[in-house]
Amino acid sequence: IFSALFETGISIGDLVALNINDFNPRTGKLRVVKSSRQQVWLNIPFTAPLIKDYLALGRPELTQSPAEIALFVSQMGGRISRQGVWQMLGSRGKKAKIKTRLSARIIRHTATRNMLSDGQPIEQIQQKLGHRNQISTRALLRRFKRHKNK
Repeated sequence: IFSALFETGISIGDLVALNINDFNPRTGKLRVVKSSRQQVWLNIPFTAPLIKDYLALGRPELTQSPAEIALFVSQMGGRISRQGVWQMLGSRGKKAKIKTRLSARIIRHTATRNMLSDGQPIEQIQQKLGHRNQISTRALLRRFKRHKNK
C-alpha cells in the first residue's frame, strides 16, 4: 500500500477501490478507474513485485473468500477502507518516529515532488494524480517550486 501510494501518487479513494483484476502482474501495471469512468494504466516497476508477493503470500492469509475481489483487504478479510489506510499510515509514522503526522496528503505530495524531480511531463503527473484540469496540477507544482526556492 505504501509503495503504491509513493510510486503513483493516487488518492486513498482510488487505492481502496482497486480490484485484483486492476493489477497486471505480467506488465507490472495498475489500472486506476477514475470517477469519470476514465481508466489509466500506471506503470509501477518498484511496486509490482511487492504486489505479486502480497497476492501470493499476504492476501491469502487475510481473506479466505474467493469471492472477495478487492486488491487490498483488511485484517477482517474484506476491502480495506479509507479509514483503515489512514490508521495504518498514522501507526507506521509513529513507529518510524516521524515528527509530522504521516498522512495520505503528505505521501501524495511526496510522490508528486518525486515525479517533478524525475522530470516527468506535466501531462503524465496530471494523469497519475487524477486531476481533470491541468490548471490544478500546474498550481500544485508552482507551490512546490516556490517552497523549494525559500
